[in-house]
Amino acid sequence: MTLPSFRLDGKVALVTGGSKGIGRAIALGFAAAGADVVVASRKAEACETVAAEARALGRRALGVGCHVGDWAQCDGLVARTVQELGGLDVLVNNTFDRSIPTAEAAEAIASRISLGRIASPAEAVGTALFLASELSSYMTGALLALDGGAG
Repeated sequence: MTLPSFRLDGKVALVTGGSKGIGRAIALGFAAAGADVVVASRKAEACETVAAEARALGRRALGVGCHVGDWAQCDGLVARTVQELGGLDVLVNNTFDRSIPTAEAAEAIASRISLGRIASPAEAVGTALFLASELSSYMTGALLALDGGAG
């Protein structure tokens, strides 16, 4: 029996909001797992920086400026992905990745979480890899609470 893995070899992943935080961590995690990646957000230069990091891992990668609230820009993003990377297998719609403004706010939020702390962006990568990989092939829909027990 061959066990499925977290590998994403041969897949193309598009990560919106991919220039920082959770999106950046997921884009680089997917690249490390073998996927070619498209990093998209409103700031093209920041996207290209992350794409360069993915290329340094030996993957093909594009950094593309795109405002996902504009359907024409989204159409162009998908068209460019397919044209330059040959397809699109995984979409991570990470469009609202916000920083916590103060240490006091972070402490207040952490106090409501069973684990007593706020997750790092890297802690979202495993769940994203699971959902993008063949390990989740039998899932047809589920709500996964990645909330440290806050739910």
